[in-house]
Amino acid sequence: MHIEVRAQDEDEDIRRYLLKRLQSEPRWSRHLKENPDLIEEIIANILKKACGMCLLANLQLEEFLKAPSIKQIRKILAKSSAYTVHHIYSDAIARILAQPSSTSELGVPVLSWLLCAQSRLTLRALQEALSIGLGDTFFDAENVVDAEILVSACGGLVTIDAAENIIRLAHYTLFEFLE
Repeated sequence: MHIEVRAQDEDEDIRRYLLKRLQSEPRWSRHLKENPDLIEEIIANILKKACGMCLLANLQLEEFLKAPSIKQIRKILAKSSAYTVHHIYSDAIARILAQPSSTSELGVPVLSWLLCAQSRLTLRALQEALSIGLGDTFFDAENVVDAEILVSACGGLVTIDAAENIIRLAHYTLFEFLE
């Protein structure tokens, strides 16, 4: 049996995901009623830059979801026409750094560990490594951070492979960007 996967199938999946996310945001209901073509404009803009990658689509979507007004959405649309993968990842890193310090102080070390690791890291190994601070002389199980919090602190840039219990960067292009 042979199954052919085409880019347009991926784009259609991403389109459905984006539409569902945009429609499910309560603060967007007013925007939708006032300007129904706006959703299609946002989706088309994101699809053009996502290159079939769900990660890039989601990172761009996060930027739009934070916009407080239609005017701000229009500014993002204008600015994002010149976006590259580098810009998208730079914005994601900026969002990580802009989080409250207790969260950003988790996100940056997670990305550093994943970038510098010589082999794949299990979730538990990373949690234990992060739980040991400067000056600590022993492992303290009470300092282990929950997996969901670690992933959230990284703003969508990391993922956990549940089957193997491995935590990794969400896409190989992210590794190339961070190097």
